[in-house]
Amino acid sequence: MTNVGTTYATSENTVSTPPPTISNEMPPPHTKKRKNRSEVWKHFIVSSEEEQKASCKYCDTKIKYNNGTSSMHAHVSRCLVYKRQRTLSSTTSVEEHVGSPLIVKFDQEAIRRAMVKMFINMEIPFRKVE
Repeated sequence: MTNVGTTYATSENTVSTPPPTISNEMPPPHTKKRKNRSEVWKHFIVSSEEEQKASCKYCDTKIKYNNGTSSMHAHVSRCLVYKRQRTLSSTTSVEEHVGSPLIVKFDQEAIRRAMVKMFINMEIPFRKVE
């Protein structure tokens, strides 16, 4: 019979063992970060890591991905902007547009800056722009 947590005395030394500690706490769950292997990630950008949301590259809709990518797949299948872009890219020949991007977003500020640079480089007066 073994007595746990008792003190044993010998003629030379006194040896004591502490009582065993029992914890009701569970170890933390295994949360290993995995690589995003689904093809649907090509259509999304992670926008909020703590909220686990990703933004659609085409329409900027935020979709949660905490339970997997099925909601992201569903969004891509019904995304009107993506469908329209896919239709446009399939009607043009690849040889005509080699090297040109398929998806272009219009940026008014970038166009304005490019026009200002062009007029300055060509030394055209700004009143001729109108």
